[in-house]
Amino acid sequence: MIIIPVPLREIPDNLRQFIFEHIDSVGQIDVLFFLREAPETYFNAETISRELRTNANSASKCIMLLLRSQLLVEHESTKGEYRYAPRTAELEEVVNTLAAVYKIKPHKILELIFSSAKRARQFADAFSISKISKPEDENG
Repeated sequence: MIIIPVPLREIPDNLRQFIFEHIDSVGQIDVLFFLREAPETYFNAETISRELRTNANSASKCIMLLLRSQLLVEHESTKGEYRYAPRTAELEEVVNTLAAVYKIKPHKILELIFSSAKRARQFADAFSISKISKPEDENG
């Protein structure tokens, strides 16, 4: 039996855009899906790393990226504990789409995460400068 790969264009545009803008690693997806399974429960990086069998620094980095993407919230009184709570219905919908597609076509999601287009964009973003400040000339 020959399986013909599904073209990337079959991944919904909003999911492709979300991955390009917010997902940098499989570890990030693992943390996202772990927290998504228990949206009412707060977890710290150490607990997540133990559950996912990764190191705490990696889990912490993933948490910070997901927090910046407005997919998590930090506990109001217990700093360093987070739970899944997408800021908007659109974010929740795209995460649900990610979970569904990842379940049946994980290789397509991995292709997007590690695509040369995404790597080129990240490289270019590393050199983008929003404002260059020049020191004032003492003579004038």
